[in-house]
Amino acid sequence: MTIRAFQIFRTVCETESVTAAAERLGVSQPAVSAAVKELETAYGVSLFDRMNRRIYLTQEGRVLRRYADQILALADEAAAAVRDGRGEATCRLGVNMTVAETVLSDLMARLKRALPGTEIAVRVHNCEAIERMLAENELDAAIIDRAALPGTVSEPLWEDRMLVVAGPWAPDRLSAEELAGQRLLLREKGSGSRECVDALFASLGRGAAPAAESTSTLGLAEMARCGMGYAVFPERLAGRFCADGRLKPVALDGGPLKRTYYLVRMEKKYVTAAADRMMNAVKACFAEGF
Repeated sequence: MTIRAFQIFRTVCETESVTAAAERLGVSQPAVSAAVKELETAYGVSLFDRMNRRIYLTQEGRVLRRYADQILALADEAAAAVRDGRGEATCRLGVNMTVAETVLSDLMARLKRALPGTEIAVRVHNCEAIERMLAENELDAAIIDRAALPGTVSEPLWEDRMLVVAGPWAPDRLSAEELAGQRLLLREKGSGSRECVDALFASLGRGAAPAAESTSTLGLAEMARCGMGYAVFPERLAGRFCADGRLKPVALDGGPLKRTYYLVRMEKKYVTAAADRMMNAVKACFAEGF
Protein backbone atom coordinates (compact mmCIF):
# COMPACT_ATOMS: atom_id res chain seq x y z
CA MET A 1 0.00 0.00 0.00
CA THR A 2 1.21 3.48 -0.84
CA ILE A 3 0.42 7.02 0.26
CA ARG A 4 -0.87 7.59 -3.27
CA ALA A 5 -3.40 4.77 -2.86
CA PHE A 6 -4.74 6.41 0.29
CA GLN A 7 -4.89 9.79 -1.48
CA ILE A 8 -6.90 8.28 -4.31
CA PHE A 9 -9.17 6.45 -1.88
CA ARG A 10 -9.88 9.67 0.02
CA THR A 11 -10.65 11.52 -3.20
CA VAL A 12 -13.11 8.82 -4.26
CA CYS A 13 -14.75 9.15 -0.83
CA GLU A 14 -15.00 12.93 -1.23
CA THR A 15 -16.38 12.85 -4.78
CA GLU A 16 -18.41 9.64 -4.44
CA SER A 17 -17.36 8.86 -7.99
CA VAL A 18 -14.44 7.11 -9.66
CA THR A 19 -14.85 9.35 -12.70
CA ALA A 20 -14.92 12.56 -10.66
CA ALA A 21 -11.95 11.41 -8.58
CA ALA A 22 -9.95 10.71 -11.74
CA GLU A 23 -10.77 14.16 -13.11
CA ARG A 24 -9.80 15.89 -9.87
CA LEU A 25 -6.51 14.00 -9.62
CA GLY A 26 -5.69 14.22 -13.30
CA VAL A 27 -5.32 10.45 -13.75
CA SER A 28 -7.20 7.78 -15.67
CA GLN A 29 -10.27 5.98 -14.30
CA PRO A 30 -8.47 2.59 -14.47
CA ALA A 31 -5.69 4.05 -12.28
CA VAL A 32 -8.25 5.10 -9.67
CA SER A 33 -9.99 1.71 -9.79
CA ALA A 34 -6.63 -0.06 -9.45
CA ALA A 35 -5.70 1.95 -6.35
CA VAL A 36 -9.03 1.14 -4.68
CA LYS A 37 -8.61 -2.52 -5.65
CA GLU A 38 -5.11 -2.51 -4.13
CA LEU A 39 -6.54 -1.46 -0.77
CA GLU A 40 -9.47 -3.90 -0.96
CA THR A 41 -7.10 -6.77 -1.74
CA ALA A 42 -4.70 -5.80 1.03
CA TYR A 43 -7.44 -5.73 3.68
CA GLY A 44 -9.65 -8.44 2.21
CA VAL A 45 -12.77 -6.28 2.27
CA SER A 46 -15.01 -4.31 -0.07
CA LEU A 47 -14.65 -0.59 0.50
CA PHE A 48 -17.54 0.51 -1.69
CA ASP A 49 -20.96 -0.83 -2.60
CA ARG A 50 -21.78 -0.19 -6.24
CA MET A 51 -25.50 0.26 -6.90
CA ASN A 52 -27.43 2.02 -9.67
CA ARG A 53 -24.25 3.48 -11.18
CA ARG A 54 -23.33 5.05 -7.84
CA ILE A 55 -20.87 4.05 -5.13
CA TYR A 56 -21.37 4.07 -1.38
CA LEU A 57 -18.84 3.52 1.40
CA THR A 58 -19.27 0.22 3.22
CA GLN A 59 -18.84 0.01 6.98
CA GLU A 60 -15.25 -1.16 6.41
CA GLY A 61 -14.76 1.74 4.01
CA ARG A 62 -15.90 4.25 6.63
CA VAL A 63 -13.42 2.81 9.13
CA LEU A 64 -10.56 2.98 6.64
CA ARG A 65 -11.51 6.54 5.69
CA ARG A 66 -10.85 7.70 9.25
CA TYR A 67 -7.43 6.02 9.29
CA ALA A 68 -6.61 7.27 5.79
CA ASP A 69 -7.21 10.85 6.94
CA GLN A 70 -4.81 10.33 9.85
CA ILE A 71 -2.19 8.65 7.67
CA LEU A 72 -2.30 11.45 5.10
CA ALA A 73 -2.21 14.10 7.83
CA LEU A 74 0.97 12.55 9.22
CA ALA A 75 2.46 12.39 5.71
CA ASP A 76 1.71 16.09 5.22
CA GLU A 77 3.34 16.92 8.55
CA ALA A 78 6.44 14.88 7.68
CA ALA A 79 6.75 16.65 4.33
CA ALA A 80 6.34 20.05 5.99
CA ALA A 81 9.00 19.24 8.59
CA VAL A 82 11.47 18.09 5.93
CA ARG A 83 10.84 21.11 3.70
CA ASP A 84 11.16 23.44 6.67
CA GLY A 85 14.56 21.97 7.49
CA ARG A 86 15.69 22.81 3.96
CA GLY A 87 14.46 26.39 4.24
CA GLU A 88 11.38 25.80 2.06
CA ALA A 89 8.93 27.22 4.58
CA THR A 90 5.20 27.24 3.77
CA CYS A 91 2.44 27.88 6.32
CA ARG A 92 -1.35 27.72 6.05
CA LEU A 93 -3.38 30.26 8.01
CA GLY A 94 -7.16 30.27 8.24
CA VAL A 95 -9.16 33.39 9.11
CA ASN A 96 -12.86 34.06 9.33
CA MET A 97 -14.69 36.64 7.25
CA THR A 98 -14.53 39.41 9.86
CA VAL A 99 -10.74 39.13 10.15
CA ALA A 100 -10.48 39.16 6.35
CA GLU A 101 -12.62 42.28 6.05
CA THR A 102 -10.98 44.25 8.87
CA VAL A 103 -7.30 43.50 9.60
CA LEU A 104 -6.08 40.84 7.15
CA SER A 105 -4.40 43.13 4.61
CA ASP A 106 -2.46 44.93 7.34
CA LEU A 107 -1.64 41.65 9.07
CA MET A 108 -0.27 40.04 5.91
CA ALA A 109 1.87 43.09 5.13
CA ARG A 110 3.42 42.90 8.59
CA LEU A 111 3.94 39.12 8.37
CA LYS A 112 5.64 39.52 5.01
CA ARG A 113 8.10 41.97 6.56
CA ALA A 114 8.63 39.82 9.67
CA LEU A 115 8.96 36.49 7.82
CA PRO A 116 10.65 37.22 4.47
CA GLY A 117 11.50 33.55 3.82
CA THR A 118 8.06 32.16 4.61
CA GLU A 119 5.20 31.61 2.17
CA ILE A 120 1.85 32.03 3.94
CA ALA A 121 -1.24 30.64 2.23
CA VAL A 122 -4.43 32.20 3.62
CA ARG A 123 -7.86 30.55 3.60
CA VAL A 124 -10.94 32.69 4.31
CA HIS A 125 -14.18 31.01 5.45
CA ASN A 126 -16.71 31.26 8.24
CA CYS A 127 -15.77 29.86 11.66
CA GLU A 128 -17.51 26.54 11.12
CA ALA A 129 -15.58 25.83 7.93
CA ILE A 130 -12.29 26.96 9.49
CA GLU A 131 -12.79 24.54 12.39
CA ARG A 132 -13.35 21.70 9.95
CA MET A 133 -10.20 22.61 8.02
CA LEU A 134 -8.17 22.62 11.22
CA ALA A 135 -9.47 19.18 12.16
CA GLU A 136 -8.69 17.83 8.68
CA ASN A 137 -5.10 19.13 8.77
CA GLU A 138 -5.68 21.67 6.01
CA LEU A 139 -4.37 24.52 8.19
CA ASP A 140 -1.45 25.09 10.54
CA ALA A 141 -3.33 27.67 12.60
CA ALA A 142 -6.38 29.90 12.45
CA ILE A 143 -7.72 33.19 13.76
CA ILE A 144 -11.35 32.79 14.82
CA ASP A 145 -13.64 33.92 17.62
CA ARG A 146 -14.08 30.51 19.21
CA ALA A 147 -11.96 29.00 21.97
CA ALA A 148 -11.89 25.68 23.82
CA LEU A 149 -12.61 23.66 20.71
CA PRO A 150 -12.08 19.91 21.27
CA GLY A 151 -8.46 18.91 20.73
CA THR A 152 -7.18 22.45 20.17
CA VAL A 153 -4.88 24.96 21.83
CA SER A 154 -6.07 28.58 21.73
CA GLU A 155 -4.58 31.90 22.80
CA PRO A 156 -6.55 35.17 22.97
CA LEU A 157 -5.51 37.85 20.48
CA TRP A 158 -7.92 40.76 20.85
CA GLU A 159 -11.46 41.74 21.82
CA ASP A 160 -13.82 42.96 19.15
CA ARG A 161 -16.96 45.07 19.59
CA MET A 162 -20.11 44.48 17.56
CA LEU A 163 -22.41 47.42 16.77
CA VAL A 164 -26.02 47.57 15.64
CA VAL A 165 -26.49 49.76 12.56
CA ALA A 166 -29.54 50.92 10.64
CA GLY A 167 -30.76 53.78 8.46
CA PRO A 168 -31.18 57.38 9.71
CA TRP A 169 -34.84 56.60 10.47
CA ALA A 170 -33.89 54.25 13.33
CA PRO A 171 -33.99 55.30 17.00
CA ASP A 172 -30.70 56.20 18.67
CA ARG A 173 -31.03 53.44 21.27
CA LEU A 174 -32.71 50.04 21.61
CA SER A 175 -32.91 47.39 24.30
CA ALA A 176 -31.94 43.84 23.40
CA GLU A 177 -35.61 42.86 23.69
CA GLU A 178 -36.61 45.60 21.28
CA LEU A 179 -33.87 44.61 18.85
CA ALA A 180 -35.10 41.00 18.88
CA GLY A 181 -38.46 42.22 17.62
CA GLN A 182 -37.04 44.15 14.66
CA ARG A 183 -36.33 43.04 11.12
CA LEU A 184 -32.82 41.65 11.36
CA LEU A 185 -30.18 41.42 8.62
CA LEU A 186 -27.65 38.87 9.82
CA ARG A 187 -24.67 36.81 8.74
CA GLU A 188 -25.23 33.14 7.98
CA LYS A 189 -25.33 30.33 10.53
CA GLY A 190 -21.83 29.07 11.27
CA SER A 191 -20.28 32.56 11.30
CA GLY A 192 -18.89 34.13 14.44
CA SER A 193 -20.93 37.30 13.90
CA ARG A 194 -24.13 35.31 13.81
CA GLU A 195 -23.21 33.31 16.90
CA CYS A 196 -22.62 36.55 18.78
CA VAL A 197 -26.15 37.76 17.99
CA ASP A 198 -27.72 34.35 18.61
CA ALA A 199 -26.05 34.20 22.04
CA LEU A 200 -27.53 37.60 22.95
CA PHE A 201 -31.04 36.54 22.06
CA ALA A 202 -30.63 33.12 23.68
CA SER A 203 -29.85 34.90 26.96
CA LEU A 204 -33.31 36.47 26.64
CA GLY A 205 -34.98 33.18 25.84
CA ARG A 206 -35.50 34.36 22.27
CA GLY A 207 -34.36 33.11 18.90
CA ALA A 208 -33.18 35.21 15.97
CA ALA A 209 -35.53 35.13 12.99
CA PRO A 210 -33.66 37.25 10.41
CA ALA A 211 -35.44 38.92 7.55
CA ALA A 212 -32.29 38.29 5.51
CA GLU A 213 -29.13 36.21 5.85
CA SER A 214 -25.94 36.65 3.86
CA THR A 215 -22.26 35.73 3.79
CA SER A 216 -21.60 39.29 2.58
CA THR A 217 -21.45 42.13 5.10
CA LEU A 218 -21.49 44.60 2.20
CA GLY A 219 -24.74 43.07 0.99
CA LEU A 220 -26.24 43.38 4.45
CA ALA A 221 -25.09 47.00 4.68
CA GLU A 222 -26.81 47.82 1.39
CA MET A 223 -30.03 46.19 2.59
CA ALA A 224 -29.86 48.22 5.81
CA ARG A 225 -29.30 51.39 3.76
CA CYS A 226 -32.47 50.57 1.82
CA GLY A 227 -34.44 50.47 5.08
CA MET A 228 -34.87 46.69 5.18
CA GLY A 229 -33.85 46.39 8.84
CA TYR A 230 -31.06 46.31 11.42
CA ALA A 231 -27.63 44.77 10.86
CA VAL A 232 -24.90 43.90 13.36
CA PHE A 233 -21.30 44.54 12.29
CA PRO A 234 -17.83 44.57 13.83
CA GLU A 235 -16.97 48.10 14.97
CA ARG A 236 -14.35 48.63 12.24
CA LEU A 237 -16.83 47.74 9.48
CA ALA A 238 -19.66 49.67 11.11
CA GLY A 239 -17.52 52.82 10.99
CA ARG A 240 -16.88 52.37 7.27
CA PHE A 241 -20.53 51.71 6.45
CA CYS A 242 -21.74 54.70 8.48
CA ALA A 243 -19.19 57.15 7.03
CA ASP A 244 -21.50 58.49 4.31
CA GLY A 245 -24.41 59.11 6.70
CA ARG A 246 -26.74 56.58 5.09
CA LEU A 247 -26.34 54.32 8.10
CA LYS A 248 -25.90 55.14 11.77
CA PRO A 249 -24.95 53.16 14.88
CA VAL A 250 -27.81 52.30 17.22
CA ALA A 251 -26.74 52.08 20.87
CA LEU A 252 -27.70 48.88 22.66
CA ASP A 253 -28.76 49.07 26.29
CA GLY A 254 -26.13 47.35 28.43
CA GLY A 255 -23.33 48.29 26.06
CA PRO A 256 -22.10 46.85 22.75
CA LEU A 257 -21.76 43.15 22.09
CA LYS A 258 -18.22 41.85 22.51
CA ARG A 259 -16.36 38.82 21.26
CA THR A 260 -12.79 37.62 21.66
CA TYR A 261 -10.59 36.38 18.84
CA TYR A 262 -8.13 33.55 19.35
CA LEU A 263 -5.14 32.02 17.61
CA VAL A 264 -6.09 28.33 17.38
CA ARG A 265 -4.19 25.18 16.37
CA MET A 266 -4.74 21.46 16.80
CA GLU A 267 -3.13 20.20 20.01
CA LYS A 268 -1.63 17.02 18.52
CA LYS A 269 -0.49 18.49 15.23
CA TYR A 270 3.25 18.68 14.70
CA VAL A 271 4.32 22.33 14.74
CA THR A 272 7.06 23.05 12.20
CA ALA A 273 9.61 25.74 12.89
CA ALA A 274 7.99 27.88 10.18
CA ALA A 275 4.52 27.49 11.70
CA ASP A 276 5.90 28.40 15.12
CA ARG A 277 7.52 31.53 13.70
CA MET A 278 4.28 32.47 11.95
CA MET A 279 2.18 32.07 15.09
CA ASN A 280 4.63 34.12 17.16
CA ALA A 281 4.60 36.83 14.51
CA VAL A 282 0.78 36.86 14.45
CA LYS A 283 0.69 37.29 18.24
CA ALA A 284 3.25 40.09 18.04
CA CYS A 285 1.18 41.90 15.40
CA PHE A 286 -1.95 41.84 17.50
CA ALA A 287 -0.02 42.84 20.62
CA GLU A 288 1.14 45.96 18.74
CA GLY A 289 -2.41 46.71 17.61
CA PHE A 290 -3.96 47.68 14.29
